[in-house]
Amino acid sequence: MGASSPDTRLRYDMGGRDPAEGVTVVPYLKGAAFFWTLERVVGRARLDRWLRTWFERRAFCSVTTATLLADLREHLLGGGSDTPPPPEAIDLEAWVDEVGVPERAAPPESAIMTRIDGAAARVLAGEPPASIDATGWTPQGWRHFLGTLAAGAPTKEALAALDAAFQLSASRNAEVQMPWLRLAARCEDASATAAIERFLADNGRMKHLRPLYAELMTTAWGARIARDTYGRVRGRYHALVRAGLDRLIGAG
Repeated sequence: MGASSPDTRLRYDMGGRDPAEGVTVVPYLKGAAFFWTLERVVGRARLDRWLRTWFERRAFCSVTTATLLADLREHLLGGGSDTPPPPEAIDLEAWVDEVGVPERAAPPESAIMTRIDGAAARVLAGEPPASIDATGWTPQGWRHFLGTLAAGAPTKEALAALDAAFQLSASRNAEVQMPWLRLAARCEDASATAAIERFLADNGRMKHLRPLYAELMTTAWGARIARDTYGRVRGRYHALVRAGLDRLIGAG
């Protein structure tokens, strides 16, 4: 996507595109960094008080990005009994309307994510995956690990060793299976074909289906699997999922 992509804005403008294409990690990760930064600016106690009153004020009604920003200005960043932060402490418009992540963002440090990043670097450097200590890794941790591996282009042999050590192909958690099978598809691993087909048949969420189908469609090997599987299971998917995937795969 890249830091300069317009799709990295929090106030998302689809520009006439399928709204399903806007289902990415951006709102989750950049949005989380936004609230971590708010916490650093105002303090945890003040942020917690605002969160509680936000739900009291906004229960059972629809809100927009503009509603949120106005509420933040009135009830969190200004007024109240506590001394409000200076106006320049956080640029709300930069967070929601500009691309990338503002320089003053404050993502938290995570000891386990540091361990996971180190493990991914060692695997990419050729260290045997069986030497990794994955104690305490959550599905989100595995997803992060596999995403980091994908950015470094691991070999098919490394993936086979990783699967032998941790049985990732046998995972029943879609948050682990999807990035794992994307890696397998990228390497054109024929041994993963049945698992890929099974995953596409058994899942119905666009967040799990589109990335894997998109990965498959980047190669002739994968496109055949994608089209054959989609032809068999298309009728099981929700109409909105079918509409999005029809455009991706060229079916209908």
